[in-house]
Formats: sequence, structure tokens, C-alpha cells
Amino acid sequence: MTSLLSSYRREKGKEKKSKGTGKSTSDTYTSRWFAYNALKFLDDRNTPRNRKNTESIQRSVSKNNATEATQHEFTPPAPPNEHGLQEAKRSRRDENNVLTDVVGILKTTAQKLDSSSSIPDFTKSFVSFIGAK
Repeated sequence: MTSLLSSYRREKGKEKKSKGTGKSTSDTYTSRWFAYNALKFLDDRNTPRNRKNTESIQRSVSKNNATEATQHEFTPPAPPNEHGLQEAKRSRRDENNVLTDVVGILKTTAQKLDSSSSIPDFTKSFVSFIGAK
């Protein structure tokens, strides 16, 4: 693909270079490369496409919302009930318990790996070397 693209750029450059003021149509270069016409669709691949300006849309929406808010009476949101707060606190405690359990498992696994002498010394040194790199 890289080779095809570079060949296409080369042929396109030759065509562009041959066109200029004061040159007749017989003096201009026309590519006869087999894939030139097939790759013409790539000419506009680097030109940016038309995009919607979302900033102006957001401003107009916020202006409309502001006028609607002044027309209607503002009602503040209802305060959260205590039951919802208790559930949130309980779920945080559950998350903390899970985290402490996971940390404990990791610590015991690390201790077991350190105490295991079944791994040869050259393997340990190689693994530490790779880890350091």
C-alpha cells in the first residue's frame, strides 16, 4: 500500500509540475500508470470535511433555555432522603471491604512467591533483569 501511494504521489507530482502558464496541452504530462485513475479518489483525503459548528448550536440552545427559565417559576431540586444516603454509605463500606480483601490476597501471594525456593536462582535473576529493563 505504501508503494502504491508513493507511486501515485509521484505521478500526481509529475502532472502538476508539467502544467503551467504558457504550456500547450501537448507539453503537459498525462500519467499512463495502471493505477493512477483508480486511485484518483484519494485526492481529497487530506482536505477537511464540512463540520457542524456545535458551539453556535449550544449557545442558541442555552439562550432558549434561559428565556424559558425566566418565563417559568424555578423549583429547586428535592433534597436527598436519609435512606438514600445510608445506602450510599453502605455501598462505600462494601467497596472498601472488597479492596482490603484484594490487597490481603495480593500480599499473601507475594509472600508465597518470595518464600518459594523451587525457582532456580538463574531464573530469578533473569526475571529481575527483564523487570528492570
